[in-house]
Amino acid sequence: MCGFLRGVVGAFSPTDLFAVGLGLDFIGAYLLGRGLLTTPKEVARRMIQSENSFAAWYLRDLEDRVDGQFGVFSLAIGFALQLLGYALIVGDVTGGLRGAGGALVAVACSVGAGALVYVAWRLAKFRRLVALLSEFARYDRDRQHYDLPDARELAGYARVLGLDRLDDEYGDDAAYVHRVLGVKAVRVRDPATGEWIPRRAAQ
Repeated sequence: MCGFLRGVVGAFSPTDLFAVGLGLDFIGAYLLGRGLLTTPKEVARRMIQSENSFAAWYLRDLEDRVDGQFGVFSLAIGFALQLLGYALIVGDVTGGLRGAGGALVAVACSVGAGALVYVAWRLAKFRRLVALLSEFARYDRDRQHYDLPDARELAGYARVLGLDRLDDEYGDDAAYVHRVLGVKAVRVRDPATGEWIPRRAAQ
């Protein structure tokens, strides 16, 4: 086992850190610029779903923030690894495979690093986006902050995201956002008094 591990470690060289860094930089740049790649068809769909409200633009801003957080993190790690690889080469640290084998290792490192960040982004994006939307929906137009997000506002974002309502959820924004966004506690208007009241998901 130890010999196998030494063989695996020995297959890598300082130059492979450049390959890993490039993979991270590529996916980081993609995530940072992803919002600029939105097609006109998707923009139109979101505007229709938002019923020409600002919901589509607010949602896009918060999506860009999530993508940007992952993109900046990926770029920073990528640049740091390339700097480390350069330092090791200047320090005359050698090792790793050469020729075709070394090229394959470098490509695998680059693709693997980029794929790892991409998968992490795909798995974490929705949860992070919902957290930001929930915080944003705690503010009203007068910038007053509430303890709970506005169910109606969250329902608007969910609609823009293309998350379908069930028949019994029409007229019940709280139930809708409970199911599709996983937000367990929201505020709604009391139809009798017009005051805000809390609504929590049924256990």
